[in-house]
Order: sequence, then C-alpha cells, then structure tokens
Amino acid sequence: MKHKKFLAMLMALAMMFSLCAGAFAADDPADGNTNFSGNAEVKVPALKVSVPTSATVFINPMGFKVTLDGQLASAEDASDATKVTESKIVSPIIPIINNTPMELSVGVIGSVTPKEGNVALAISPTPITADDTKNTVFVYALFDEPTYTPAVEANPSATPPVAAQAEKYSWPESVTTTYNSTTPADNTLALTTKAPTTPVVVGSIDAATYTAATESTPAKTTPGRFAFQFLGDCNSNAKSAWNPSDAVTVALAFTFKPAPAAAADGG
Repeated sequence: MKHKKFLAMLMALAMMFSLCAGAFAADDPADGNTNFSGNAEVKVPALKVSVPTSATVFINPMGFKVTLDGQLASAEDASDATKVTESKIVSPIIPIINNTPMELSVGVIGSVTPKEGNVALAISPTPITADDTKNTVFVYALFDEPTYTPAVEANPSATPPVAAQAEKYSWPESVTTTYNSTTPADNTLALTTKAPTTPVVVGSIDAATYTAATESTPAKTTPGRFAFQFLGDCNSNAKSAWNPSDAVTVALAFTFKPAPAAAADGG
C-alpha cells in the first residue's frame, strides 16, 4: 500500500508481512523420512507511483475564457478546448504516473477549506445563488484515464519544419466533466471542509508495460497513466464583489494498492 498527499507532505508506506511455515515428518530415520522446518517471508514491493504535490486552482467567477494556468485566453488559443476553459473553477489536468508492473486502485481522501477573504463553501453546484455577505464556491475533483500526447522535439530541418511541443493531457470525449449532484459518478469527489475518514476508490491505473528491444528499437517501459482535475462552480452575481483575496485550499491524500483481480468467468 502506498499513500501520497497532494498539496501536503508526500508519504510512502511499504508494508512487510511475515509468516512461519513448518513441515514435520516421523523421527525414525528407518522410515526414510526427513524432517524440514523453515520460514517463509512474504515481501510487498514498493510501488512506483508519481503524483505532483501541488498545483494552482483558479476561481473564475465571470466565466471568462481562460487558459489552464489562469491567464485570459488569446484569440489564437480561444478555440482550442485542450488549452482553454470557461469553467468557474479552473485547474490543469494533473497526471498520476504508475511505473509499477501491476494495475493499482486509487483511493482518495479530499477536503477544501477557506483560506482567506470573503468565501463560503457549498456542498453542491445547485443552487449557487447571490448571497448578501459571501462569495460561494463548490469544488469537486474529477478522476479518469486521460488522453496523453507525448512531447515533440523541434526539428527545423524537417519538411515541413517541426515545432517543439510540450507533453499534453486531455480528457477523451467519453469523460463527463459535469458534476451530477443527484447521482454523483464514481470518478468524482465533492470536496467539503470535513474529509472522509476512509479513502474513496475513484478508479484504477493501468500497469506499466515493458517492450523488449529489437534490432531497430530500444527496450521501452510504458507507464500506466491516470489523472485528476479540479472543477466546480461559484456565484458570479454575489452582492459582495470578488477579489484576489477570496481563496480556498484544496487537499487530496492518495492511497494506492493492487487492484482486485477480475472475477473469473463461471461455467
């Protein structure tokens, strides 16, 4: 089992178990029996999972078109859904990388707290309406398998020339980014000031796979990839104007462990 905290101290826990097994036979050598006793130890390997420890989450009360780093979108970027959002809670898609050769389940404990300013927290996106004294925020985390586009190195001598591109994560069309407050999806987690006492399982990460080298290609390990993103809502028509001091802190603590084996078909 392995734990990691987002926006907090990273923690890793490797558990070791041991057991003792003995085999006994008759004491009489004339019977041709031999006695044996020994210890059998079960060792749980350390899981190789990488999770960023921090990111910036932006509140966008007016619903402007902004980039995932909170900047007002340029005309060039405005039509690119992988770069720009009108969500009122904005964060990048944050990757979780699994370099362990086994599928892992992902458990999460999450919370959100007002940091400063004039902010109140909601437990549901509807209804968030005008409030005489507070600016109201609802935050949830979305978890799923992302679409990964690897980085591209610049090659100006190619025909046509190739520009450098950073690696990119996006959600496939099958992923719903709208929160259902009536029946929340299993891959969403609404954040409140009171964190749950046990992790909520929000999905699983594929195992890392290894491809052996050939005469023309080197050996390659392909990690499993999972991701999360903070989304939500806020009231844009509050009587109290929004300002940069209106802030909240979000925190996630992750637990990773081997995913349950799929049940065998009966018959």
